[in-house]
Amino acid sequence: MVGQIVDRFVVVVRDEGIRSALSKMAVVMRRLLNHQNTDDFDDRLHIETSKEVSLWRLRISSKNAKFGYQYQTTAPSVFCDAIASVLINPQNFTFIDLGSGKGRTLILAANSGFKRIMGVEFSPDLAAIARKNLTQLGVAAEVVEADASNFTFPDENILVYLYNPFGPSVMKSVAAQLVAWRESNQKAAFIVYVNPTCADVFDSSEQFETTSSGPSFRVWKLKIGV
Repeated sequence: MVGQIVDRFVVVVRDEGIRSALSKMAVVMRRLLNHQNTDDFDDRLHIETSKEVSLWRLRISSKNAKFGYQYQTTAPSVFCDAIASVLINPQNFTFIDLGSGKGRTLILAANSGFKRIMGVEFSPDLAAIARKNLTQLGVAAEVVEADASNFTFPDENILVYLYNPFGPSVMKSVAAQLVAWRESNQKAAFIVYVNPTCADVFDSSEQFETTSSGPSFRVWKLKIGV
């Protein structure tokens, strides 16, 4: 591939000059980068969920924007392994992705058979992309534009999904919200955390019990009656 590009560059320089050659080379490189930033999941479904996005490029009004990490997406294999480790019937649970980005996990959750699917995203730009992807695929999922730190969890069995979306400050608020939810709710709640850089937030609380783990994820259950 590289050799072909160089050969083509030389031909264009000879026939059209260096300025034209550089312009056409820039177009080729942009196309190559765009292709490299997609993956089989996106290619198969004709959507875009795989390109990483730095938060400073996005319109975010939340005061917690400084605690968020850049948008990254979950590999389908990691998602499936993590969800399979939670021994539940998805048809009895609501799936909630905190930091749902462009909606990939919402699509995967729909394929996994969850009763209800929700994404919580504080970037209007990413939320709009997610809705577009979901509409294109006919996936019934709700994208809520909200800050995860003060999101009110529904009165249902829930599985909360996280892919390293933010730092410990916001994660502590999420854990506190779940504990407060437990005070008035006896439904089941699991937390599936991929790339769990803030795992100590849950490990340090007696309210959460580790139920399973893998090379890149941890799962906790919110205890009842603690």
